Amino acid sequence: KADTDKGASSPVETSSPVRNSQNYTLSYPGTSSSVLLKIAHTIGGRISNGASSPIANYRAYTELTEADVQGKVGYVRFGCDVPSDKRKALKDPARISDPMRIEVALPTLEHVLRLGAKVILQPGWVGRPKGVDSKLSVIPVFLFIRKKLIERGILHSEEEMILVPTDVETEEARSIYKNIDMVEETVIRELRQGTRVKVVCLENPRFDPEYDKGDKALAQRLAKIVDFYVADDYNQEHRPVS
Repeated sequence: KADTDKGASSPVETSSPVRNSQNYTLSYPGTSSSVLLKIAHTIGGRISNGASSPIANYRAYTELTEADVQGKVGYVRFGCDVPSDKRKALKDPARISDPMRIEVALPTLEHVLRLGAKVILQPGWVGRPKGVDSKLSVIPVFLFIRKKLIERGILHSEEEMILVPTDVETEEARSIYKNIDMVEETVIRELRQGTRVKVVCLENPRFDPEYDKGDKALAQRLAKIVDFYVADDYNQEHRPVS
């Protein structure tokens, strides 16, 4: 958290909250941008319409209503680069040695799902892979989140949350960028047209150099298949690629 506080002394021009049908502007007189981001995270996530300003059009996820998101598909981003015991198998529950970053973000996902939305979940990157690396797959994070959602009654079966484009059974990790057609088709088939799947989880985005380079074409492909965006990724949001 410390590095996001650097340079936090410059005040931000503020005004009364601007409301429209989609978003709120989060602004507090005399408050720096990094503090605003911290406030947004403390509230528990934020929703944006993709405005260029890093603090514009943010809205606390707790302010969302069924009218906002029911029947829609949202892109939810976490920062779940959790400590792990790499001596354990990918599907071993003990591989995640400290799940705190997942636990603190889960209420955001739970709330959006309870309101009747379906979700593309980007759990954030894991490690610093140089290309596709099964050892740095998000499989452990995916399994942990799915288990918790079932335990809490948000999901009722394992079939309601899937991971793409990676094959969980064989543990064959795959690139989002190289399989973007498959990702798009899965979202349309399972979330837009289907009734069984509630959450489509994406693989480690850092498998793709295009992600680290901020590839606009990749972003546009993902953006066009969702209706809204929610971020609860405080530990990663200070990185440009997030």
